[in-house]
Amino acid sequence: MQIDTSKSGLHKALILLLCSAACFPLFSLIIKGWVSGVLFFASLIAIVLLSLFAAKKISPEGVGVHLSLQIESLTRLTTFVVIIAFCLPLLSVLVGQLLQGAWTVSRFDAPSRYLLAIIIFIAIAYFGSALRQVVEFTIPAASVITVLLIPYVPVTVWSSYPGRLSNHFIDPLIFGQVSLALGVLSLLTIGLNGKRPWFVTLFKLIAAGVGFYLSLRSGSRTGWLAIPLILFVWIAYYSPLNRWKTALLAIIITCCVMLTLFFGSNTIKSRMNAMWTEVSSYQWNAINPDTSIGHRISWMRIGLHYFLMRPVSGWGDESLSSNINDESIAVFSSKASREELLAVGFHNDFVANAVRYGIGGLLAILAIFMVPLIFFAYCLRYKPVASFAMMGLAYVLIQSVSSLSYHVLDFKFMASFYALMVSVFIGVIINKLRQ
Repeated sequence: MQIDTSKSGLHKALILLLCSAACFPLFSLIIKGWVSGVLFFASLIAIVLLSLFAAKKISPEGVGVHLSLQIESLTRLTTFVVIIAFCLPLLSVLVGQLLQGAWTVSRFDAPSRYLLAIIIFIAIAYFGSALRQVVEFTIPAASVITVLLIPYVPVTVWSSYPGRLSNHFIDPLIFGQVSLALGVLSLLTIGLNGKRPWFVTLFKLIAAGVGFYLSLRSGSRTGWLAIPLILFVWIAYYSPLNRWKTALLAIIITCCVMLTLFFGSNTIKSRMNAMWTEVSSYQWNAINPDTSIGHRISWMRIGLHYFLMRPVSGWGDESLSSNINDESIAVFSSKASREELLAVGFHNDFVANAVRYGIGGLLAILAIFMVPLIFFAYCLRYKPVASFAMMGLAYVLIQSVSSLSYHVLDFKFMASFYALMVSVFIGVIINKLRQ
C-alpha cells in the first residue's frame, strides 16, 4: 500500500499539537499540575499520531531519506533500550509488591509517567522536527516566567518558608534543583540552531542568571555539585587541544570558575563551608552530631543495612521502625537521626528504591539515569545534534547528583518533569539524525 506523503490539515495540526511536549517547563514552577497535564496531553497526541502512522494514513518525517546503517542501528537500539529502562520503574514496583504480598496502588503513579514518556519519545523521533525550535525558547522562558510570577503563588507551608524561596506545591530543595537545571540549560541553548540575534542571546543569558538566582534563593545545595562535572565535560568537548592538554585545561578552568563562585558569593561560601565541616567531622564508629550532611551519610548506611536484610523483595511501605534500633545502626546514628529518617525517608533515590523494592528498585533507578546518560554522551560525536546531547547530558547529571541527597524522583511532579525532559531530548536527537 502506497503511503500518502502529503501532509493533510489534520497531520499538520497534530504535529503542531505535539510541540506541546516541549512546553512543559513554562509554568512548571508556578501552576500545580501543569507538568502532568502537558505529559497527559502530549501522550494523547502522540498516540493519535502513531495510530495514524500504523494505519498508514500519514508518513513520518524524512521519508525517502537514505539512513546510514549506523544511524538506523542507533535509532532501533535507542528505542529498544529506552523502552526497557522506562518500563523498569513500574516493573520493580509490580514485582516488589508481589514478593511482599502487599499492594499500594499509589506507588504505581510516578513510575507510570515513564510509560507515557515512551510514547512521546517515539512520536517526536518520527514527527517532531518542529520541537527543536520550541525547546530553544521554552526552557529559558520558564526561568523568566517563574521569577515574575513567584510572588503571586498561593501562600502555603513551602511558599512561606522562612528565608527560603519555593512555591505552594514543592519544597525548597526541589524548587532549587529545578531552577538550577533551567539556568544551566538556558546557557546551553545559546549554542542551538546556529547564530541568533543579539537580543535572543541576551534573553538566554538573563534567563540563566535568573535560574541560578532562584536556586540560590531557595537555599538548596541540591544538584550544585553537578556544575563542575558539566563544566569539565563542556570544556573537554569543545576544546581544540589534544587529549592531555584538554584534560589539564578543563581541570584548571573548572577549578578557577568554582573558586570564583566560592569567593564571590557569601551564600555559596557559607553553604560549601558548612558542607565541608559536616563531611570532615563525620565519625564512622561513633554517634554523629545531628547535621544535614551527617544525617544523609548515616541514612545511606542505614539503607544498606535494610537492603542487605531483604535484597530481593525489599520492604515496600512496611514500617522500618522494628529494626531502626538495631545495634549496628545505633552505634553511629543518634536517636534523633533515626526518628527523622522514619519521618522523612532516606533523602536518596538510589537508597530509597533499593530499600523499598530490593535489587529491582536499584536497577530501575540506575537504568533511568544511565541509559539517557550513555546515549547523550555517545551522541556528542554527531555534530548536528551535539548541542542537544550536551543539554541532555547536563540535565541528567544535575538530576542524578540531586538524587544522591534527596528522593527527587519519588514525587509525581519530578517523575513527570524528568520523563518529559529526557524523552524530548532523545526524541529531538533521533529525529534530527534521521533527517
